[in-house]
Amino acid sequence: MYAQAALPRDAKLRERERIFAEARKQYLTIFPPPPGKKPGVFAAAPLNNAVVLSFSVYHASTPEHRRLLREVGGDLRAFIALCKRAVETEDDPLGYLGYKRVSTK
Repeated sequence: MYAQAALPRDAKLRERERIFAEARKQYLTIFPPPPGKKPGVFAAAPLNNAVVLSFSVYHASTPEHRRLLREVGGDLRAFIALCKRAVETEDDPLGYLGYKRVSTK
């Protein structure tokens, strides 16, 4: 969106706000607050490019973590043990665990 040179600055800022609103909506779908709790900072605080990028990088592997946790029957101890073993014994721990490479570009 920023690379569209023909788009005036104010139009880019409006489009950015629309994109941020959609990102908040998707975030709350993926990470709903527990009952009785307020939404996290991503859904409640003002967004800017730095905040969006930091959350994107931090949560990039969440689907892979969830997949792996399902594969061990939801057993958190088994999940942690498997990750620890991968890190301690494998040259490519993420490949060993079957994680897809995630691009943050």
